[in-house]
Amino acid sequence: SDIHNSLDDYFSKYISLVIYLDADVETCLTRISRRKVSDKFEAQGEAFITKVKESYDSLFASNQKVFRVDTAGNTDLASNLILNKVREVINE
Repeated sequence: SDIHNSLDDYFSKYISLVIYLDADVETCLTRISRRKVSDKFEAQGEAFITKVKESYDSLFASNQKVFRVDTAGNTDLASNLILNKVREVINE
């Protein structure tokens, strides 16, 4: 679509890296339920969270500047993946 092409062009020219912290919807909902305060978007529930996740997945699917990190599992692993990617980009 036109918006994807425009964003890809923008990313190619101006953005070095986008770190997409991803998790399955169930993990997101579990984390939200543990918070004392949720923002107005989080409060809209599972259907909304699912739609947002699908939108991000679609938007970022073919963009080479996006580094997707699954944050549902081991947080140390996710942190190390992010750190290594940032070092890689800085050293390019």
